[in-house]
Amino acid sequence: MKVGIVGASEKKWTPIQKPQAKVQIKRILIKEIELQINEGEYSNESSPKEIILVSGGCPEGGIDIWAEEIADKLGIKKEIKLPFCTHSRCPRELFHNPKTATLINENHYWIHHYQPRNILIAEASDILYVISPKSETIIPCKHCKIIGHKSNGGCWTMMYFKKHFPEKKGIEIVI
Repeated sequence: MKVGIVGASEKKWTPIQKPQAKVQIKRILIKEIELQINEGEYSNESSPKEIILVSGGCPEGGIDIWAEEIADKLGIKKEIKLPFCTHSRCPRELFHNPKTATLINENHYWIHHYQPRNILIAEASDILYVISPKSETIIPCKHCKIIGHKSNGGCWTMMYFKKHFPEKKGIEIVI
C-alpha cells in the first residue's frame, strides 16, 4: 500500500501548527499500518501489504520532509519523488539568483519542476493525504479557489489525484 503524504512547505506553517502537523503525519502512518495488519488477519494473505510512504522531498522543508523523518522512525519504506526539470534549457540558475529571479522563472520552476513531480506522486499513491495550514485570511487558495487553507502544491496534487484517479481515496486535512 503506497500512502502519499503531501502539503505545504515549512515557511507556511506557524510555530504552533508545525508540531500539530507532525503528530497528524504520525497518526496517518500508524493508522495505515494498523489497517493493513487488520486486513491481513481477515484475508488469505500470509502477511499484510507493506506500507510505503510516497512524498515529494520538498527542498523547502515542511510536510514532505517531516513525513520522511517520521517514516524513518517507524521503519516505513519511502518512495520519494524529487522535483526535476522537464525543460530542455532549464534556467534553474536564474531562479536561484535573487538578482535575476523573475515571475517567468518562478512559473518555469512550477511548470517544469514541481508539476511533473506532483503528477508522479499522484500516480504512485494508492491513497493520498494533503495536510495544509489553516489560512487566517479571506484569500482563496490559488489552486482550488477555496478559502480556508494556505495555497500549496499539495492542494494541486490532490486536485490532480481526484480528477485522474476517482476510484482512489484522497483525504484533505487542514490544521
